[in-house]
Amino acid sequence: MNNSVEKISAKCACAHNTDGSTTTLLCPVHSDTDPCARMAQVTGKRRTGTLRGGQCTHCGWTAKKKAPEPIKCDMTAECTHSATYLGVKGYVYCAEHRDYRRGVEATRPLKRWEIERISAGKTLLGWSTTRAQTLASEAN
Repeated sequence: MNNSVEKISAKCACAHNTDGSTTTLLCPVHSDTDPCARMAQVTGKRRTGTLRGGQCTHCGWTAKKKAPEPIKCDMTAECTHSATYLGVKGYVYCAEHRDYRRGVEATRPLKRWEIERISAGKTLLGWSTTRAQTLASEAN
């Protein structure tokens, strides 16, 4: 057994396994998902707390939002700028390469839902497709 003292929050409920690994499923401090909701799924009973402002009223678990990964510009492999514009042909460009494409291809700023969709690894259906059309096509 290791004699080192680990500083752990008072609300930590991680399960420390015999092989040295840690299970964080029901821990309100370290879990990525809501422990009260997970417990309700396992037991079949109603959840104990309510989410208010992203925090559980029972265990204190707080939802952690991850920032979307920056989208790489499609113009060149060496470009390190984040893409913020969508071209008619479906490529995404940074502001610098958007100016370079002016007169060759029409571009417009990416919408928030398009950025989230691309960051999630999904594709866009087209230049003028709305969010509703995209979701409807996925449902079919």
